[in-house]
Amino acid sequence: MRVTVRDCERVQSAWFDARAWAASGRVWDDGPLHWSDGPDGAHLMFPAAIPADALTRGIAQLEHRPVGAWLSPGVDATALAEAGFERGWRPWWMTAALPELASPEVIPGVEVEVHTRMPGIAFLATARADAREVGRAWSFVHGRLSGLFDVEVDAAWRRRGIGTALLAAAQRPARWWGAQAMVLNATPMGFELYARRGFARIGEGTTWWLHAGAEARRDRR
Repeated sequence: MRVTVRDCERVQSAWFDARAWAASGRVWDDGPLHWSDGPDGAHLMFPAAIPADALTRGIAQLEHRPVGAWLSPGVDATALAEAGFERGWRPWWMTAALPELASPEVIPGVEVEVHTRMPGIAFLATARADAREVGRAWSFVHGRLSGLFDVEVDAAWRRRGIGTALLAAAQRPARWWGAQAMVLNATPMGFELYARRGFARIGEGTTWWLHAGAEARRDRR
């Protein structure tokens, strides 16, 4: 199936919303602004436009906590800059077709397991060694697409194939529950791993960040 940057954005937004609902957080819309406030923090998700008044109302509801804003290419970020946001890292959107179900990859001394967190929707793959967790990754099913999120491997355990094993483990339940392709946002550090596993870069976005107290400092100027 053909996957676009907009598809990647939809899955990312749905993931933040699902996490917020599961953690009794808040999700709301104010005109073109979609806000998600959950365990991943507070986020403004891919607005087509950013009215200054609606942005001010959203920030006020978040009580001066840090806020992340995710933007599509070409969206005017002037209102964010004027509100005290700073430009952040650029997500590299990548996608790959999900492979057929295969046997889990085996790493000597490392056990990789997958646990269901939301049946048919969210799954957590963990890697354990020496009786402790050394890596994790989330997969999230959203219709025919799935998302890969929060892939982490302890620094002392990197370059042993754990990231690859976690990716494969996260792909299995997504494929089982009917997703046909997986999307993710990569940093330069993770790009090579995903490229080796068949992911192609299809575009990029922009993030902006309002740090704690930034709005108050702006108002005092």
